[in-house]
Amino acid sequence: MAPPFPRRSSQLAAVVREEIAKRTWVGILPGERALAEHFQVSRKTVRAALRELRAEGVIVTRKGAGSVIKTERRLRSRRGGELVPETIGLLLPRPLAEQRQHTTLWVNMLADLLGRVGYRLTIFSGRKYFADSGGRALTTLTKTHPMAGWLVAQSTRFVQRWFADSGLPAVIAGSLHQGVALPSVDIDHVALCRHAAGVLIRAGHRRIALLYPKTGRAGDLESEEGFRQGCRQSPAAITPLVVQHEDDSGSVYAATARLLELKAAPTGLLITNSTSYLTVASCLAAHHRRIPQDMSVLSRDEDSFLYHMMPVPDRYYVNPDKFAAQVKHALLTTLKGEPGTQVTVRIMPQYRTGGSVAAPASE
Repeated sequence: MAPPFPRRSSQLAAVVREEIAKRTWVGILPGERALAEHFQVSRKTVRAALRELRAEGVIVTRKGAGSVIKTERRLRSRRGGELVPETIGLLLPRPLAEQRQHTTLWVNMLADLLGRVGYRLTIFSGRKYFADSGGRALTTLTKTHPMAGWLVAQSTRFVQRWFADSGLPAVIAGSLHQGVALPSVDIDHVALCRHAAGVLIRAGHRRIALLYPKTGRAGDLESEEGFRQGCRQSPAAITPLVVQHEDDSGSVYAATARLLELKAAPTGLLITNSTSYLTVASCLAAHHRRIPQDMSVLSRDEDSFLYHMMPVPDRYYVNPDKFAAQVKHALLTTLKGEPGTQVTVRIMPQYRTGGSVAAPASE
């Protein structure tokens, strides 16, 4: 009669595999004696289980280090006998190639960080998923491509509520709309724009404006709230102008031109989108207005191309690696599904001075 040992060792290997997936151990497994005591089995059974895990590529034995976890995998299936990492879906309204540099950088870093713990990141894009009529498209997408979890960036109120109601594990890379309860990671837009209003006011500006697109994103709405807070906190009587525009350069140009035509035109301007800074600067130049002599301009966001402008704009910087690390933490915490562990992270950017803010020539 064959001894029960092979069956028991395979059972133990399966248990150890699950514990690795849960990140009970990170980097190195406990020694044979410790594992035997922990699972109340013989060291012979432990050794056989470890051999099985080495054959699968889950662990590798390194001299002086013991059993090193080669890949901390979350396993759902096998293909040809190989262990297959689970996949996280990233949903964007536009392809990654069309995104700002900051987004591209943190997404690439996130893919690397997730790969180190056995997850793949797959990107899906399309405006149809973010429209108010996108429910059917989202249902088809999530059923056709089942994921361990979803990461949604640049999301509208509709798509946030859809994922909240779906019960699918999901994290929002962005701010949350009111009434949505999902894990989220974003810049602290309220604090940032409150600070930006203060920068302009302390420089002596009394007519200031905020320019942002009609994207329906909570972060832009929070930017307006923070900007108004900064104005209300000023001892001077500040009535801010808030102007929205369509998400294209022609609309940005037209909105800037309308501001300049006002009888009491603003002398200080905060722009939420770094690419819009280029359009605003072009419009000011066409109207013979100089930065900062005739108009002080700040950018809420930063991109590397801003460093090539003269003067270099005042802007707010968030390290994309730090952002990616926070998103990874939110995803892994969400996938564990432990009660009371919903993550909400708000990152305060670093204010970087350039040469685009100065005292107004006249008020």
